[in-house]
Amino acid sequence: MSISFTAMQTALLATGIYEITEHTRLYAELKAYDAGLQMLHDKLDELLRETFIPTAVSYGLEERELLFGLNLSSCTEEERRKLLCMRGAIDVNFFNKQAFLHILESGGIEAAVTESPSTQHIDIQVLSVKGSQTQKDTEKAVTDYIPAHTDCTVTFAS
Repeated sequence: MSISFTAMQTALLATGIYEITEHTRLYAELKAYDAGLQMLHDKLDELLRETFIPTAVSYGLEERELLFGLNLSSCTEEERRKLLCMRGAIDVNFFNKQAFLHILESGGIEAAVTESPSTQHIDIQVLSVKGSQTQKDTEKAVTDYIPAHTDCTVTFAS
């Protein structure tokens, strides 16, 4: 018996008014209520699971990817979770080359970055991309994190 059925049965039996056996109408009614409550319980469990990246398996991952502008649907669930957690950990202190490489990695992008401080230019060669991102999407993802005062050139390895 489920928790909701047991709770309802216990509450009714405590009144001393009801007899609840498998052959009574009240038993059948409580089982029907229990079935409806079980559907709600299952939906709440799913909602709770999808709310957090480490436990999400479907729409929870898709919604976070949409939020971050990523398309990682062709990656495994574990890869998606890892990349989304990395992307969620980015903060205002991510401003050096290593941090920028971390940002790219969190978007499923492996790249080589060459800085030229004297000309305020950054060259980025995209080596590989996880997921189903197009070159245009990848270029946008890269340039979204480039400082506004810096010129950037994005190239793709063949």
